[in-house]
Amino acid sequence: MRIERTNSRIKTINKSCFALSCRIRGESLFFYGNGTHGVSRGDVIYIPAGSSYFQESPGEEIITFHLEAYSKMPPDICIFSPGDPEGMISLFLRAYREFTGTEPGGAHRATALLYEILSHVDLSSPEKQGKGPQFASALRQLQAEMYCRDFSVASLCRRSGMSRTYFNRLFKAELGTTPTEYVNRMRINKAILLLESGNYRNEEIATLCGFNDVKYFYTVFKRLTGRTTGSYSR
Repeated sequence: MRIERTNSRIKTINKSCFALSCRIRGESLFFYGNGTHGVSRGDVIYIPAGSSYFQESPGEEIITFHLEAYSKMPPDICIFSPGDPEGMISLFLRAYREFTGTEPGGAHRATALLYEILSHVDLSSPEKQGKGPQFASALRQLQAEMYCRDFSVASLCRRSGMSRTYFNRLFKAELGTTPTEYVNRMRINKAILLLESGNYRNEEIATLCGFNDVKYFYTVFKRLTGRTTGSYSR
């Protein structure tokens, strides 16, 4: 949703869904727990289902996504101030336009953008969930390196000083999937965007998304999307 408000005072009790919002303009104060928390332009706020809070704003415009959660989510309201607020605003605007647009493939592009937003705000931060700084560091490395052709989960685990079995177990508990499946899904989401741009050949897309073998790229793409790369290109 894209919402504009002026001089608003809102009381929410037991919110029915998870929400992720970005301020396109304006600012707001949230009162929850025992404190007051300010949110300004470019900031992102995560509100878990079941939350109760009071909000006050002289004027704001926001984009909000309501989410379904299939893995463990932080139980408390979280506010993120990105290092590049204009970049974050751009991501939310692009995702909103894709969700509400009528162009073919818009839902897939919007989903890919939402994954990108989530990777920046890091809702599933292991440090917040008690998994420890070692796993948190490994997860950040995975997100930073997963589009590189020489990336491997085994190498990441060796560099992080964790066994692959232990890392896989923590990863599955935190994100609800395996590291390999997560990486493949993120790579295919990026591939969809590149395919629909019409500017790249399949071999180039496979390389840009981190696949060493174009045939394996085709196999993973068909398995995760149920379609061929050619159907997106057309």
